[in-house]
Amino acid sequence: MSSSEGKEKASRATIEGVLDELRSVVAEAEEFLTTTDEEGHGPAERIRARVEDSLSKVKTRLDDAELGERAKAGGKAVDDYVRENPWIAAVVAVGIGFLIGRSGRRD
Repeated sequence: MSSSEGKEKASRATIEGVLDELRSVVAEAEEFLTTTDEEGHGPAERIRARVEDSLSKVKTRLDDAELGERAKAGGKAVDDYVRENPWIAAVVAVGIGFLIGRSGRRD
């Protein structure tokens, strides 16, 4: 394993750890909100509303981050495959080009 691969795995592990911690914090905050009195008055109700809004935003960002990580992993896998099998990738690309060209032709 090269040095860059080791750094990439360590970085990925760090990101996964941070995402796991954020998920845990979100779950605890949601649990706290469900156990607190929903009939808050004045400042407590405004704080509760802000916390719920913030939690919603964090959950959305976590979902986006997870999708981004999966996309990066998928792109890396494709890149590795193409580098290991360049002729297969070239044949597939030519085949796709042929099919697209053939479908656009009017006979």
